[in-house]
Amino acid sequence: MGKKLLEETREKIVELYDAGSGLTPAEISRQTGVSYSSVYGLTKARERGFASLTEYREHLAKERGFASLAEHREHLVKKRGFASLTEYQKHLAKERGFASLTDYNKHLAKERGFESSGEYQRHLAKERGFASSTEYREHLARKKGFASLTDYSGYLARKNGFESSGEYQKHLAKERGFASLADYNEHLAKERGFESSVEYRGYLAKERGFASPAEYQRHLAKERQQQPLNMMLRDLIRERLKYLNQNQSWLADQLKVTVGTVSRYANGKIIPGEDLQRTLFKTLEVSYQTLDDLLE
Repeated sequence: MGKKLLEETREKIVELYDAGSGLTPAEISRQTGVSYSSVYGLTKARERGFASLTEYREHLAKERGFASLAEHREHLVKKRGFASLTEYQKHLAKERGFASLTDYNKHLAKERGFESSGEYQRHLAKERGFASSTEYREHLARKKGFASLTDYSGYLARKNGFESSGEYQKHLAKERGFASLADYNEHLAKERGFESSVEYRGYLAKERGFASPAEYQRHLAKERQQQPLNMMLRDLIRERLKYLNQNQSWLADQLKVTVGTVSRYANGKIIPGEDLQRTLFKTLEVSYQTLDDLLE
């Protein structure tokens, strides 16, 4: 229902603008109850032959020498002294009286006529020509030079000092006030309009062409094991243990981690954080400091 209202309002703005009534954006804003900036942006986009405000903004970004609207936004937030777009959005959320970025995103989605921020994200993805918000995120990951969204998630985890994207997600859950990752996932699923995380996982699996969530999870596990860094680490551990005439239990003792953790390293399922990488290489008698160095 929310999306329908948004479309009707947009059509009303376009209708008033196209009618040649001579109404200014301020007058259209008063008549429709939509903010002046939104009306102005939409009428300007229409005036210049663009189908949507997003399409117009993409054009402006490219006109200013940026590869995409996202790149332009990153540039603007850094110019304002913020490390990233997310950091800037968190600042805006607090500045506008919201307890968290999640609350602020919910507010923005409802303000634009959507039931949830997830529904709004799906709308934006479709407006940009993608079948789903996941497909759009995968597109962004590839634009940043990653083979898949999984690769990009792993990179973000390592960049923030975590062994895996799973560990990073657990950290984010606690940082956002949730007792566990399961609680956080339940929250995200409901925020995106699903009854539960199980229903949401089923939706994601079908959206990506899998018969069930279990089949999709198996696919993700295989995909993680095929990442260049994971494969390189797997081969390195196996070769060096053989050379040193040692086993995984010995390596676990040296690293002060469980045998199960070492097994996951040796099978390419996860990779250690940078601090542990130094100890790992020293133990295996390899003269590199990071996995990225070794991959180079």
